[in-house]
Amino acid sequence: MKKIALLTIIALTLWGCATFSRSYRLGTEAAFNKNWDEAVRYYERAVLENPKDSVYRLALLRAKIAASYTHLIKARELASLGRKEEALGEYEKALSYNPSNIAIAEEARSLTEEEVKEEKPKKVRIEPPVKLEVDKEKIHMKFVDANLRSVFQALGKHARVNVLFDEQFRDIAFSIDLVDMIFEQALNSLCLASKNFYRIIDERAIIIAPDLPQKRVQYELNAIKTFYLSNIKAEDIRVALTQMLRTQFKAPNIIVDKNLNSVTIRDAPAVIELAESIIQVWDKPKGEVIIDLEIMEVSRVKLRQLGLDLQQHLLGLKYSGSEESGLPEEKGWFNLKSRFFQV
Repeated sequence: MKKIALLTIIALTLWGCATFSRSYRLGTEAAFNKNWDEAVRYYERAVLENPKDSVYRLALLRAKIAASYTHLIKARELASLGRKEEALGEYEKALSYNPSNIAIAEEARSLTEEEVKEEKPKKVRIEPPVKLEVDKEKIHMKFVDANLRSVFQALGKHARVNVLFDEQFRDIAFSIDLVDMIFEQALNSLCLASKNFYRIIDERAIIIAPDLPQKRVQYELNAIKTFYLSNIKAEDIRVALTQMLRTQFKAPNIIVDKNLNSVTIRDAPAVIELAESIIQVWDKPKGEVIIDLEIMEVSRVKLRQLGLDLQQHLLGLKYSGSEESGLPEEKGWFNLKSRFFQV
C-alpha cells in the first residue's frame, strides 16, 4: 500500500508540473542539478512568457540568489589562489544576479584597487609647555640611609637641574638604588618610592611636592579639549563619562553644548587622552539591516483544478470513475487518511 501511495504522489507531482510551461520545467531541472546559470535563463524565459505568474517570479528570484552566492564563493576561492582576473569575472557574474548587494561590490573593488594600508590617524598627545633638557647618560648612584632632600639634590646636580621643594616636603632617611637609569627614570622611581611627585618649571628646574590631593590640584597641569559628536548625543554620555574619568583627587570638569552636540573637558592631559579614547569607542554609527520584501498573492484555483485538497490535514485524489465504487468518502474523492498516511 505504501508503494501505491508513493506512486500516487509522484503522479500528482508530474501532473502538476505538466501544467507549467516548458521553460519553467527546464529551469526546475537545471535547479535540481545546481546549474543556476541555466536555471536563471529558463526562469527568465518563463517569466517573459507569463509575467503575472507569481510561481515563475519566485522561482527566478530564488535562482538568482543561489547563482549569485555560487559565483561569489568561486570568486573568493580564485582570489585566495591569486587568480585575480578570473576572480573579477566571477564577481561580475555575482553582481549581475544581485546588483543591490553592496558587500559583493566592495569585495570586487578591494580586489581591483591596490591594497593601501590606511594609516590610523595618530593621536595628538597633549604635551606640556616646557620639557626638561637633560642628557640621556646613565646614572650610577646608590643611597643608603641618606636624607631624601640630599638624594634629590644629588640627582639634580648630576643632570644639571635645579631642584626646588614644596613647603610641605618631608625630609626623611631614605635608601634607593638608581644604577643604570637615565635622569627621568631615576626621578620617577625616586618620587614613586618616596610618595612624592614633581612638576617641571622650566628646562632646567623642577619642584618636588608630596603626593597629596590638594598638592596635585595645585601643581598639576590642566588642558582643555572639545569633542564634536556625530552619532550620539552629548547629554547622553555626560554622566557615564564623568564616572569613568573621576579620580581619587577630583571629578572631571565636563561642559556639554546641546546646540553643537559637543563635549568640552578641562582636566589633566592624561585624563583628556583617556576621554578621547572612550568617546571614539562610543561615537560610532549604529548597525543597519536592509530587508528586501516581496509580497506575492498565491491563487488556489489551479490547486483545486489539479485535484489536491490539503485542507484538514488530508491528502486526497480526485478521480473520474463510477460513483458507485463503494468508497466510504464523498463522491469523487479518494481519502488517504485511513488507507495510506496522514499529512
